[in-house]
Amino acid sequence: MSTTHLALSRALSFCCGAASFDLGQFLHRAAFELHHATQSEVAALALVIKQSDGPCLVGRSRDCQSLPSETLLGLLVEVSGEKLACRVKDHALDSVRFIDHRYRTSIVVRIDVPQAVSSGAEGVLWFGLPGCAPPETIAEAEGMGRALSEWLLWYGAVIQVHLRLSAERAAEHRRIAELSSLIHDARA
Repeated sequence: MSTTHLALSRALSFCCGAASFDLGQFLHRAAFELHHATQSEVAALALVIKQSDGPCLVGRSRDCQSLPSETLLGLLVEVSGEKLACRVKDHALDSVRFIDHRYRTSIVVRIDVPQAVSSGAEGVLWFGLPGCAPPETIAEAEGMGRALSEWLLWYGAVIQVHLRLSAERAAEHRRIAELSSLIHDARA
């Protein structure tokens, strides 16, 4: 099992232990785990899933919490517009797309999001680097993107089940609260 698969499995088990399963929370934990699994000098990492209907989900490693979602989505649009699997962006040369003083280079890798996770969604894995992007870091990013797509394909049904169970649990809690309110009113 690869380090990417292990990191994602740790994130899934962490989120399954929570009271309610949230896809956004899973993405944050997955970004955190993936960032710690990287072998190279990656300053920050983010996972972006743009759903066809519903909100955009962004999971960031703790190092880039202030990075705007719109900026990451802009990089997603660039990748989907050109249909590239991987794009390296040097922000020192492109002042229009300058992200932050901490990230001189970005690597954006497209990931496949299966229907089980989110219907009609697009996804990217973003790496923020403090310097240039050496070929081994680009290869690592592409490999991590492929491994992430494979893992989502394998565990998409598990994520879907946890999302459904969490929604059912929340509906049951609402019904119990309504019944408690009715019983309280009847006693009064």
